[in-house]
Amino acid sequence: MSGRVLGSYVAIVPDDQDTNVKKRGSLFVAGSKLFDRYLSGKIISVGSKCPDGVEVGQRVLYERMSAHPHQTGPIDADVFGGDPDKFCVLIPVYRGSLRSVSELDEELDRRRRDVQLIEKKHENGSMDQEDRDAMVRHNFRMDQIKSERSKMGRGSNLGKIYDRARGAGVVAIIGD
Repeated sequence: MSGRVLGSYVAIVPDDQDTNVKKRGSLFVAGSKLFDRYLSGKIISVGSKCPDGVEVGQRVLYERMSAHPHQTGPIDADVFGGDPDKFCVLIPVYRGSLRSVSELDEELDRRRRDVQLIEKKHENGSMDQEDRDAMVRHNFRMDQIKSERSKMGRGSNLGKIYDRARGAGVVAIIGD
């Protein structure tokens, strides 16, 4: 049987192919590294919507909790052209990196400082149309950040149908 990965997913053969495989969230992983956040592996198949630069044969780091939400167990690697005695997992590759809570908070603080500077110009009577436009952009983006930030709380997306993956997916391409 042969297959191909669809969308923005890649099939990865984890480096740790221990026979003691346990389920951790939506991903089946080798038991010896159950509490590591990142795992490494080799890409054996790439979906058509993956970003440029992601290729078969590359070694990558991926986040443990990033498996395809409908993957219920290890998949034989030979389905995607890998070794028949190994298993693989389907992991998403996002076009842009997912932002952390601290990155969102930093941007929010920076924009608040910029708004305060514009408000001081308004108090001094030196605010022009460019400053008004900047104020609108900052306020709009701050609302977006607050909304995005509110969705990142512990358990905020659990059980929702549209929750595609819990982790960041592939986070780095590493050399041999």
